[in-house]
Amino acid sequence: MQQPNSLVEYGARRVIITVTAILCALLEIVDTTIVNVALNEMRGNLGATMTEVAWVITAYAIGNVIIVPMTSCCRSSSADVTISLHPFLFLRFVLFYVAMLPIYGN
Repeated sequence: MQQPNSLVEYGARRVIITVTAILCALLEIVDTTIVNVALNEMRGNLGATMTEVAWVITAYAIGNVIIVPMTSCCRSSSADVTISLHPFLFLRFVLFYVAMLPIYGN
């Protein structure tokens, strides 16, 4: 007897899903590393203290925690219908702007 709606994948599809998840995790680590390395550059160019620039990392991390899981909601239950990513990109821009307010707010 075959289960009609099994959530377990097998074969090549399982490998593709695993490799995709690993690549996404690596890209996120590289992305966060770039932000951490750029802290001194941001501090020097913007004339901000380390505490003010640390808010950029905090807002960036919060933005990722909010946006990344929401992108999975972009797909409807049907495979043919997808929601546009424009609102999510706009929300990322707004979160970046809010993160920069302590630096440019003076």
